[in-house]
Amino acid sequence: YKMHVLDTENAALFLDGHTPHDGGEGDAHTPSHRRTPASRGSLLDVGAGDGHVTTQMMKLFDTVLATEVSRPALWRMRQQGVPCANMGSLEPLRGKEYDTVACLNVLDRCSHPRSLLRDMRGLVKPRTGRLLLAVVFPFRPFVELGWGSG
Repeated sequence: YKMHVLDTENAALFLDGHTPHDGGEGDAHTPSHRRTPASRGSLLDVGAGDGHVTTQMMKLFDTVLATEVSRPALWRMRQQGVPCANMGSLEPLRGKEYDTVACLNVLDRCSHPRSLLRDMRGLVKPRTGRLLLAVVFPFRPFVELGWGSG
């Protein structure tokens, strides 16, 4: 079954303070360069699963990369046209920067959540980037495949 975590409208609201359907005005605190979908830049979706949420968020970004360790999930994402990579660590991305790094319902599924948080922080563009997190409550870790080295 698909768990609803985030759709396009909610993602836009989190990122910009307005939805794609309200005219793009946002509020007084929304920088003008963040009000148009074409200017949201890059998205890294860590542990994207089958890509259902990624396909919703792709509409809001210029470039997207999804990471996942499950081969069937990677296959599904490729079938949907989601750019994705088989990664059990973010080490191959070290030195890159993303405007938004999303990690939705993944921290409870990895063996080293603090390391993953630190690695994601290093990938978020300084000062203007965003880390979008969702965590399942109550927090009950269940690790199927390892993530990171410590």
